[in-house]
Amino acid sequence: MVQRTTRKQRILAGSLLLVGVYFSAVRDHWAERGDSHLHRSFLSTYVQRTHPGIHPVDRDRLVHIILTEAPRLQVENATIDGKEIDQTLFLTAVIETESTFKADAVSVADARGYMQLMPATSRWMGQKFGLGVPVEKDLFRPEINLPRGVIFINHLMSELGGDVRLVCLAYNAGLGNVQRGYFEERYWWKILTSYRRLASEAESNRWMTREVSLVRDI
Repeated sequence: MVQRTTRKQRILAGSLLLVGVYFSAVRDHWAERGDSHLHRSFLSTYVQRTHPGIHPVDRDRLVHIILTEAPRLQVENATIDGKEIDQTLFLTAVIETESTFKADAVSVADARGYMQLMPATSRWMGQKFGLGVPVEKDLFRPEINLPRGVIFINHLMSELGGDVRLVCLAYNAGLGNVQRGYFEERYWWKILTSYRRLASEAESNRWMTREVSLVRDI
């Protein structure tokens, strides 16, 4: 009787070990997928929930360009809250701070579009980086606006030694002003607040996706 009980216990322990290994592998698989590429549905849901006035067509077009352009951000050595920056979340946070996801946004200084590019800055970038000079109305197109915004951020990252806080402040106030100490610190806090909110919700979304997958695969 004692031997039979021990054998059953060993079988049960072995089974639990296999189940544990399986769940661990599945969790790691989903973690890798979630960390490398945010789901399109998450960004769409976030934009629509936080800014419901945006037309679904504009929202989906924006999300597509964000997912296309985010990997081009050169923020590999920068961190926020001690963690490596998620390029997709960072780009989304900048856009939310700049324009609240409005394609037709125009500032009092005539900055335009999702990433609030100044026509003069766009002309300078076109000459410096060989991008060509777009018609000013084209700065409202995400296919023009976001790539140039990303290139400008990368330029600032290079000029400011990868200090993401200073890069954000320079994006808002201008490189020369930041180098002279003239900037508004609250702009950085706006981006930081947006990024942290996105990171928190993205992590919750990842865990929910993993748990649903685990239940489905049982």
